[in-house]
Amino acid sequence: MSEWSLHISKCENGYLCRKETDDGDDYFVIEESEVDELKAHEELLWAVMEYFNFQGSKHDKERISIERRKGKEER
Repeated sequence: MSEWSLHISKCENGYLCRKETDDGDDYFVIEESEVDELKAHEELLWAVMEYFNFQGSKHDKERISIERRKGKEER
């Protein structure tokens, strides 16, 4: 049985991610943006969904998605 894991550490300017697979470790960084405070959080969620294949396909009846919504004051 193949085991995968994803280790996420908060660092000074974003997130350090380590993917563990049977083939070894792979690292990637998600950097925070100075102009968009949600960008790194959104990218991190997408990375987790992609790594574990949570996003599904457009043909699935139900699937998980990430969306941004503006508050009532900003509409």
